[in-house]
Amino acid sequence: MKETCRNCGELSTHEYCRDCGQKKYRRIDRKYVIEEFEYATIHLNKGLFYSIFCLIKNPGKTAREYLNGKRVNHYKPILLAFVLSGVVGLLYYWFPDVNKIVSETSFVDSSNPPAFKKINIEIANFTTKYYSWITLISIPYFAIISKRVLRKQPENYFEHFVLNSYIQCLYALLSLLTFPLFLMLRNSTTDLKTLYLAQTLTLPLVMLWFFKTYYSHLNLIKLVFKVLLMLLSGIILFFISAILALIVLFKSGFINPY
Repeated sequence: MKETCRNCGELSTHEYCRDCGQKKYRRIDRKYVIEEFEYATIHLNKGLFYSIFCLIKNPGKTAREYLNGKRVNHYKPILLAFVLSGVVGLLYYWFPDVNKIVSETSFVDSSNPPAFKKINIEIANFTTKYYSWITLISIPYFAIISKRVLRKQPENYFEHFVLNSYIQCLYALLSLLTFPLFLMLRNSTTDLKTLYLAQTLTLPLVMLWFFKTYYSHLNLIKLVFKVLLMLLSGIILFFISAILALIVLFKSGFINPY
């Protein structure tokens, strides 16, 4: 029996309107609320955990399947990167003692002036507070780099956007898995700094693992060189962007060294 879609006014005999995609009208009742609750807590979580499981099992294959159109069971990669990085940011925000020590790892020592230490801590706090957004902003930068370095491969820039979203997801998962160790070692500044540096140095391995499982046809030695080239380009771009960002943050008052 044909019914008029309450959203766009088109006649349809299907469960979903073929014009706008809205589900056939039904009055909101107890069954409707229960179904919506089940969808929110089971269907979405199933997609989330399914994508995480597939990423851990074979990240390159997961990304290739998604790009090739096998997407219905997967959480959207950009959203997944945002969610996972948000959880990482919250953990550091909830445990400021860990965040403080980590923020001092690479840039602060006893010889640094107090103003420099304060600036570094301010930057760390800002990064933690807006970690998800910083992650999203960084993805287009890395997509430019990986597209340039892997220019002979068929993926376009926006597909590299998705690939780098998955890499961010992997690194966020690594951060979540190691965070209990950060909590265990938070009373030992030296051990905590060592752990943080070790985690940071795993980024090349995460990238190599991802790209090797995605570009399985590429020579490993050649791929190692390309990953190192991406990291070098990323470091240069990071410092340029960081200097510009610091100028903006100082002028806007987000960071105050005094």
